[in-house]
Amino acid sequence: MNSKQPDHDPQLPSGPKPLQSWKEIAAYLDRDVRTVIRWEKEEGLPVRRHRTGGRGSVYAYPGELEAWRQARRPKTEESAPKRLLWRWAPPALAGAALVVLTVWIVTRGPILNPDMPLAEAAGLRGAAVKRQLSEFSYDFRGSPFPDGKRFATTVWDGDTGELAVGDLESGEKRILTKPGPGKFSYYASVSPDGKLIAYSTWVVNHWQLRVVSADAARPHETERVLLRGDESEAFAYNQPFGWTPDSKKILVLMDSAGNEATITLVSAEDGEITVVKSLGWRWPEYLSMSPDGKWIAYDVPVRDDSPDKDIFLLAADGSRESALVERPGLDYGPVWAPGGGEVLFASDRGGSVGLWSMAVAEGRPRGLARLVMPAMGRMLPVGMTREGALFYGVIRGEERIYVAEIGPETGRALEPPAPAADRFVGYNFGPMWSPDGKRLAFFSRRNAVSVAPTPGSLALVVRNLDTGEETERAAPFVRAHPGRWFPDGRSVLVAGRDRRSRWFLYRVDVETGESAILTDPISKESRVPRPALSPDGKTAYYIRYVSKDKVIEWTESLVVALDISTGTTRELHRLKQPLFHRSVAVSRDGDQLAVLATRSNYPESSDQELILSKLSSDGGETQELFRATDRSNTYWVSHGIAWSPDGQYLIFPRATAGRGYPGKEWDLFRVPAEGGPAESLGLADSGINPIRFPSMHPDGRRIVFQTAGWGELGREVWVLENFLPPAAMTRN
Repeated sequence: MNSKQPDHDPQLPSGPKPLQSWKEIAAYLDRDVRTVIRWEKEEGLPVRRHRTGGRGSVYAYPGELEAWRQARRPKTEESAPKRLLWRWAPPALAGAALVVLTVWIVTRGPILNPDMPLAEAAGLRGAAVKRQLSEFSYDFRGSPFPDGKRFATTVWDGDTGELAVGDLESGEKRILTKPGPGKFSYYASVSPDGKLIAYSTWVVNHWQLRVVSADAARPHETERVLLRGDESEAFAYNQPFGWTPDSKKILVLMDSAGNEATITLVSAEDGEITVVKSLGWRWPEYLSMSPDGKWIAYDVPVRDDSPDKDIFLLAADGSRESALVERPGLDYGPVWAPGGGEVLFASDRGGSVGLWSMAVAEGRPRGLARLVMPAMGRMLPVGMTREGALFYGVIRGEERIYVAEIGPETGRALEPPAPAADRFVGYNFGPMWSPDGKRLAFFSRRNAVSVAPTPGSLALVVRNLDTGEETERAAPFVRAHPGRWFPDGRSVLVAGRDRRSRWFLYRVDVETGESAILTDPISKESRVPRPALSPDGKTAYYIRYVSKDKVIEWTESLVVALDISTGTTRELHRLKQPLFHRSVAVSRDGDQLAVLATRSNYPESSDQELILSKLSSDGGETQELFRATDRSNTYWVSHGIAWSPDGQYLIFPRATAGRGYPGKEWDLFRVPAEGGPAESLGLADSGINPIRFPSMHPDGRRIVFQTAGWGELGREVWVLENFLPPAAMTRN
């Protein structure tokens, strides 16, 4: 085979021949080779690679480069040389317009004409993208009904999540399950006949798999429990993804007590489990059952330390398996077309996540992958209807860092907050002042293209506040909660989660990026709040939840002190339901701890309450400093708490108006360390929502904080219709 032949079917936006080397790509963009290589790594420049996989064997399409350039920089900035731009027009501009249109559709959904057709240049004549559900209360990890007229999903209301069916024409929703204390539903999957819905539910301290009638007059009375995590030694967690064609068995991904991901089939009648394949620690992002019930498509990470994912086809009886997509890069979310002859999947091979298709026959790939639609955003396929409409979820949101100057006497902001990071805007979080106040460390997301985080997706950035110079090092974890700098000014304390969903405390060297794990696993799956560090750097403080047999009970939370030199821990403070520790902070002299607790493990609960207390750093009795009595205004107050450098005040974020998300105004408040009323810092009019993780500068005159994280500004359900060729709709 010619080494220059692409590893995919080149059905791309029409235009000129591809640029065939780094040198040609650099010349087209009027930059040097080093710059465009950096752009590919750091900013998603859409560069492709040939089958050989060599670093030098690259190519790129001018239309995609132009679309990337337009999306990256404001139109007022200097554009590419007109000679090059018009040399490729109009074909290249048509391709660029397609990609920009698609990005606009995904990112600017609220003002989209829902029936806007896609450009014919994509080969999708008559196709259309529609946004179906966009309320924050909906969760996109649901399932369309076979006819595409309804969608089963979780509807969140405070600390309860109920299974619901949304009518996509009228917009009405019908709750199917009955709320209960310590209970919520998750991960819905509709049977092929549309009569039953399988879903996971959390009940007090364990997961269950249940089925319910979709159309019964009193659906909650039809609920049947198929699996109980507390009664099974084999499985502790379950997630339904599909059904066999006869609607008798459910395709379920389970997490065993030994932390192994296991693909299973569960009888919808009696809960009998058939294990198809155990995957060890490798947790798929999506599973899909073929229309004939013979094959299961799934994605898995390639290695523990790699962001790459591959897709496999597994016989439903576990007898054999073959690779569907096996290449460098991120390929995930496989969904079968109605005819069973194609598998659709998401891939970053085009520089941004797009929808691709691979023909299959007898459990093996046939031919080359075909681009269906480019630039679809941070998406995850969630189901296909009988008529070939693809439903997929999109996460909306961003993270930004701001600095505000405050008057030390009044505690009020002197002027509106200003951005503290001007690169990768919307991807930065977790700010931490250095001990001398001359540097700011924070995390920045890289390659944040899929729903699930991957290795290499986080960078630790250190910004010199005098020069503006930044250095960055790859973080050794996929999620992070920022901690504090060590007093040596060379390293930081961080709570990080690895690829296997285990949380640890890390000490990360800001110069080299090298890290050391300081603890055994603190927890699995559950979030670990921001850790704290004593001024001498010898003791770390963190919060963990009591667990039993690897299942989080959510009945008790502990403040734990870790001796960093010996690795020994001791319990300082314990709370039982209905209160939960949410944040901990150490005073500058190291003598006192501040702890913030809420009346629910879900801080967004409508039945919420905030209690701010302090205790000595060696334990002892607590002194309550402040209690929020207006429960409707304590939404997500728990993300971060900070001491003023003089030890006189404690600062924390709190919503100040409205109910529901994101319809609230946020502010920072300070409470005297000896107790008293909460005083506003005057940030409510800044329009920054929400406010999280405040950190005081050593001079006491500046405070840094971040805004919401990914997914916290909404989860949307979209549908792509009329895009499959007739052959993909016909059963083989």
